[in-house]
Order: sequence, then C-alpha cells, then structure tokens
Amino acid sequence: MSVRIFARAGTSVRLRALCRCLEVLMRKEGLAAAELEISLVGERRIRTLNRKHRRKDTVTDVLSFPIDARAPKGGRPWCLGEIVIATPVAARQARRARRTLTQQTLRLAVHGWVHLQGYDHERGPRAARRFETLEARYLEYLKRKGLMPWDGSLRL
Repeated sequence: MSVRIFARAGTSVRLRALCRCLEVLMRKEGLAAAELEISLVGERRIRTLNRKHRRKDTVTDVLSFPIDARAPKGGRPWCLGEIVIATPVAARQARRARRTLTQQTLRLAVHGWVHLQGYDHERGPRAARRFETLEARYLEYLKRKGLMPWDGSLRL
C-alpha cells in the first residue's frame, strides 16, 4: 500500500498526517495492496483539469480520477486513482470553517476518497445523503483513531 503525495515545496499542509490518514482508510476498506495519488495544486491547474474532464470552466476544490476499481488478477500492484486538491481554495474554506489547512485538505481528500469508492453526490438527493453519510463516517473513523481532530461538520 502506498499513498503518494505531490505538492509544491514549502506547503503548510502536514503531508505525513494526510498520507497516514489515507493509508488508514485504505486498510479499513481492505485496499492495502493498492496505491493512491494525491496532488496538491493551484487554481489554474484545477480549473484546467475541471474544464478538460468535466467540461466546467471553473475553479473547484477537489477532483477525483479513478483508475482501477478492482485489483488486477495475479496480485499485481494497482492504483485506485488520483485525488487533486486546490490548496488555495482549501485555504479559503479552512478560514471560513475555522479549521487548519491540513484539516480542510484532509476533509477534501476524504471527499475525493468517497468518489473513488464509486459514489457521486451529484446524482440526486438520495445519492447526496448517502455520500455525506459515508464522508462523515470516514472522518469520524479518523477522529476515533486519533488521527484527525474533526468538529463533525461537513461545512466548507
């Protein structure tokens, strides 16, 4: 299992803490043999990705790109996908929600994680409730493990 994080040098996000939390979630879901990539990017990059892959020419906070939903046969290494987070957007959200940048980045990473599990909150109210329930459960699980102080809110 590995979580690879790509970020600019000097980021104030606690990368080891972020990595550790996602490794715990991967283990919880029985995905210890998988790989996951996280990229912390600026607004220009996430807007380009959003335009290219979702045909939305706007800045967003997080995007998820699934690669392999299931492990390949033969026990070969496999990658679940990539979660891309716009840290300037996360920083603004963190200030509004009175969280640290690391807490907000992790919250967005968990949001992306739920997408990689095959859930989509944009498929209607019922799907949105299921999505938020899973998101809250993952965050609460991390809190119980002592990995992330979380206020119980999903507000941005």
